[in-house]
This record gives sequence, structure tokens and C-alpha cells, in this order.
Amino acid sequence: MAIPLSYVARNLWTRRLTTALTAGGLALVVFVFATTEVHKIPVTILSRCQRFDFKLISTVRLAEHLEGILKTEKIKATPDAVRLIARQAAGSVRDGLSLLDQAIAYVAPETLTAEVTADVLGVADRRLLVELAGAALDQDAATALRLIARAADRGVDFGELGRSFLGFLRDLEVIARVSGAKGTDVADLIDATPEEIEEARALAGRAAPGLFPVLFDRWARAVDEASRLPAPRLLFEMAALDLCAAEPMVPLGDLLQRLDDLEDPFRLYRCHTIMNCAKVCPKGLNPAKAIAEIKKMMVERQAA
Repeated sequence: MAIPLSYVARNLWTRRLTTALTAGGLALVVFVFATTEVHKIPVTILSRCQRFDFKLISTVRLAEHLEGILKTEKIKATPDAVRLIARQAAGSVRDGLSLLDQAIAYVAPETLTAEVTADVLGVADRRLLVELAGAALDQDAATALRLIARAADRGVDFGELGRSFLGFLRDLEVIARVSGAKGTDVADLIDATPEEIEEARALAGRAAPGLFPVLFDRWARAVDEASRLPAPRLLFEMAALDLCAAEPMVPLGDLLQRLDDLEDPFRLYRCHTIMNCAKVCPKGLNPAKAIAEIKKMMVERQAA
């Protein structure tokens, strides 16, 4: 009769555990239970465990860790390349090391640069995002299309480009709204270096109030639609043209105020006319009746 492998494994584990508990050299056995679905663990188990939640590492901290590894291995790399790898790792040390290995294997023994790293990983570097945002603010459609074409020639994944640029537009809006003064610290709100924040601050200062939310909404729709297309380049090209023609969104209160401002001159003219009519009304003519006729005439003229 065949014995299930799971039965053999359980018996082997039981014998090893018994040996470990009865051995004189081992006074303590620690069980480590790791899961990504902690909400599925029964309360009876959680109440008997010490819980340690592992969190994602910040990009700055991960970049420092990768720089230490490069220094130990005596591999040359620019800070921009290291930050790009750390940003793509999204807080995972294991993913960061894997991406770093890919880049090193491609460029060694030369210096690892941000341009080469972006080409190897197939992602959009920060310079591309800055130039694309600048083209949208300048309403330079030709430059925007050339940037999309350059990204396609480099083999950039358009899904990654769309998400990266969407996050960059979010950062620009945060800087425009939060950092009123130059010394305002937004480092805890934006995943970027101080130099990158200052560059983004200068870019945000060129935009009219209310423009970045419009750009974000339009690009977000393009990213959502591109996820369902096999060849999203055409969609992103049209989205870039749409960004270059975007206008800032005017609040409803400002629109109402503008309407009131347009009505004020006519209101003053009407009051002035009525007052003059009451003053110079000829004898024998009822001023109230004359004023009523003037009001009626003005209403008919306004309706026409």
C-alpha cells in the first residue's frame, strides 16, 4: 500500500521536533509563522503569538542600503541609478537586490547610470517625467509626442510609464498646494530627494491654480483604458495631446462671482436711469408710471 508523502513528512517532522525538545543542548524552540493574510488567522492562534508586522522600507533607506552593497563590492554607480532601482523596488529589499543584479550584469564593469538602468529595467526615468510634464505645461504638443516616441524606442513599458507619470502629477499637485513657502518641508509627503523636490517645486510654480487636478484626471483615464489594450502607445499619444490642450478648472464660486460682475454695470446703469427719470419728469406726468415704463422697456431689451 502506498503511503502518502504528507504522512511521511509529518512523521519526520514529529521525530525531529521530539529530538530537539529532548536534547540537552537545546533549551528553547521558537516557531515562526509568516503570512500575508493575517486577517484569516483565528483569534485563538493570535492570542498565543507575538505579532511582528513587517513594513515596506522607504526609498531613501533602501537606496542607502544598496549604496552600501555597491561600495562593498566596489561597483561604480551614480546616485540617480541607485534611486531609480530603489524606487522600482517599492520598499522590498529582495526586489531591490534582484533589480540591482540585473543592472550590474548588463553594465559591468562600466559605471551604472540612470539611463542604462532605465533601459535595462524598461521603466521611465525621472528626467522623462519632468520633460513630459514641462511639455504639458508649455502646451508643446510636438515635444510631448517626441518624448512618447523616445520612450517607445527605448523599450519603456507604457503601463509603467503611465503609472509613473500619474504619480509624478500627484507629487506636483501636493507641492503646489502644501509648499507655499520655499522652506516648507514636504519630504514626508513625497518619495523624492531634496534636489528632486526643488526641481518639482520649480515646475509646479509654472502651472496655473487648478491645472494639475485636470491633468491628473485626464491621464488617469488614459492609464485605465490603456490597461485593456494590447498596444497602448496610440492612446498615450492622444492623452499627451489632450494634456497640452488642458485648461485649469475654475471653481464654481469664481464663475458665480464673474456673473455678478457682469451684471453690476447693467444694474448701475438701470438705477441711474430711473433716478434721473424721477428728477426730470415733466409736470403732469406720473413719475411712478414713467419708471414702470422704463423698467418694462429694459426687461424687453435684455430679453431680446
